[in-house]
Amino acid sequence: MAVTPLDLVKCNMQIDPAKYKGISSGFRVLLKEQGVKGFFRGWVPTLLGYGAQGACKYGFYEFFKKYYSDIAGPEYAAKYKTLIYLAGSASAELIADVALCPFEAVKVRVQTQPGFARGLSDGLPKFVKSEGTLGLYKGLVPLWGRQIPYTMMKFASFETIVEMIYKYAIPKDQCGKGLQLGISFAGGYVAGILCAVVSHPADNLVSFLNNAKGATVGDVSGCKEDGFAGLFTRGLPLRILMIGTLTGTQWVIYDAFKVFVGLPTTGGVTPPAAPAAAELAKSLGRFLLVKPPGFNLVELKGRVHVFLVGDREHPQHEQTYKYLEKLTAKPQEIGYTPNMTSVIHDVDEEKEMTLRIHSDKLAAAFGILNSVPGTTIQIIKNLRVCGDCHTDYGDLQGC
Repeated sequence: MAVTPLDLVKCNMQIDPAKYKGISSGFRVLLKEQGVKGFFRGWVPTLLGYGAQGACKYGFYEFFKKYYSDIAGPEYAAKYKTLIYLAGSASAELIADVALCPFEAVKVRVQTQPGFARGLSDGLPKFVKSEGTLGLYKGLVPLWGRQIPYTMMKFASFETIVEMIYKYAIPKDQCGKGLQLGISFAGGYVAGILCAVVSHPADNLVSFLNNAKGATVGDVSGCKEDGFAGLFTRGLPLRILMIGTLTGTQWVIYDAFKVFVGLPTTGGVTPPAAPAAAELAKSLGRFLLVKPPGFNLVELKGRVHVFLVGDREHPQHEQTYKYLEKLTAKPQEIGYTPNMTSVIHDVDEEKEMTLRIHSDKLAAAFGILNSVPGTTIQIIKNLRVCGDCHTDYGDLQGC
């Protein structure tokens, strides 16, 4: 609502430059003809239209930025981050303008044709009756021409400006939240100036098309008052003031909300790309792929017993460990030496200790301990049998 007077004068300068020759004269003419109340004509479609557009723009920008970053991968996303910003913002604005276009059409007609309607409630039915529902979208293509370059410049330049401030002026980790929001406003204001410049010709066309009934993009008669150059200059200073303020405020509100929900403000040094191994682990985690621990099953008297390496959970673990010590002593007497290549440790003593309590040997010791001589013991393992345990089995059979 606060920028409605600026927008009102800007639109009238674009539509009737002979009458509204400048910013100060534009305000004087409107004040004389419509009074103070007239400066706020069209504030409802402005609020609703740009509210809907902003919600779509910022929401879809974050979505598409992550979407394109995931497609590119961590390395290329960091390397070509500006292209990610541009593609994400353009995609978001394409959707956002569909929400804005009907409100923009009514707003321009209400603001530039006194007596057409008081606002959105009576202006929308009149507009539809006059030009049909599709008439609300006749300015969509030039609106894209205005808003897509505008938004691409808005997001890419803002992200770059804020990142440079944090990189060359003051590190982000040394800034309080209040100062970070101030930097967001400053970066947003500068970005808004750039936005206004690159999108201004299309803004003039949008105002012209939505003001004149039956006008088309090819109809340039409304732009001849000050020539082709007028598309680039007519109303530009006022639009810079309006867009700079608006964009800076938008970024402050956006980052303030991020702070409120516990997220960091926009900008800062881009984190380094994740190493290949870390990225692979992250990808595997998304598919819930996990490596199960090795274990052995042995069935005795209709009951299945499970053993893991170093298992201390089994009710007979103490008896099993003692019996295993006796069993392993016999193969050593006939020359058995542990095959330590089966264990990944740096210290040989740890390797040998781990081999002694492998789940294979625990299961075998338990089976022998609880069976009568001559009983066949079947051990089932979920992974491959290690080389040392396989050798030990053969030596136990010979003992």
